[in-house]
Amino acid sequence: RTLVFKLNNGEVEWIYVTPVEMNTEWVLIDHEEINPGDTLAVDKHFSISHQQKVIPLMAN
Repeated sequence: RTLVFKLNNGEVEWIYVTPVEMNTEWVLIDHEEINPGDTLAVDKHFSISHQQKVIPLMAN
């Protein structure tokens, strides 16, 4: 299953999603818990757990 982490006030929650479309650069997600402007971790998050406190490092 495809998993993303959503940042909420310094804490992450995991959300299972089903991509609508995807290619090598982009993924289109339509999920009721994900809104435009939300901060998501979609890669290199293998050691994060649900409801873990984090200090995000944003990549360009």
